[in-house]
Amino acid sequence: MTSQFLPDPPADLRPEFEIRGRVAIVRFLRELQARRRLVTVYAGDGTDAFLVTSLIDVGTDGMLVDFTTASGPRDALLRAGRGTLVGFLEDVKLQTDLTVRGVIDSPGQCLLDVALPEVLWRIQRREAFRVQPLARDLAQVVIRTRDGGERSLRVADLSVAGVGLTLPVGMTRPTPGERWMHSRLEGNGRAPIPCDLKVRNVREGSRGPADAVRLGCLFEHLPSEVQRA
Repeated sequence: MTSQFLPDPPADLRPEFEIRGRVAIVRFLRELQARRRLVTVYAGDGTDAFLVTSLIDVGTDGMLVDFTTASGPRDALLRAGRGTLVGFLEDVKLQTDLTVRGVIDSPGQCLLDVALPEVLWRIQRREAFRVQPLARDLAQVVIRTRDGGERSLRVADLSVAGVGLTLPVGMTRPTPGERWMHSRLEGNGRAPIPCDLKVRNVREGSRGPADAVRLGCLFEHLPSEVQRA
């Protein structure tokens, strides 16, 4: 299990990450359910016993989690009576504590019944606000390839500090630290914005290996007038 999927320790859960209130918590959890995002549930306070699963139903006082799993994590979670859930919406990490209320067995499926948490943490460690371009913007970054050609990468999100990109099918994965000089940011009906990029991270999409590969890139040496644009 890579570190990004592990629960953040309590000391690292900043007050600005905290979400309280039944309506807000239900909204985020239902979005996980609606988008069919996989979540990881850890038994008790540890990280040794866990299961990768999904939310089946989110109500106003509790939720049902797919509990069709191996006996090891199942028994550990039932013994502890509580656990920690970690999931992702885009690149934002959601984490919350779970209290087990029981198990519901039905033909072909087993469900874990847990109480609606009182607190949910939306963990996004970014100093710059990030936005997602509208589909009609056709936002993309055009980079220069080593053979003198060009390649376009779709923009997933954008901030004044950097840009999230989706790796095109068939393109070789870059390595963190790789630099793309003399690139440009393009959008429908907008003048191209010149930029130099540094690849910061390369990761699978939050829905697993079948999802598109995502790149996190930093802008380098960005003049103030380009930042404003």
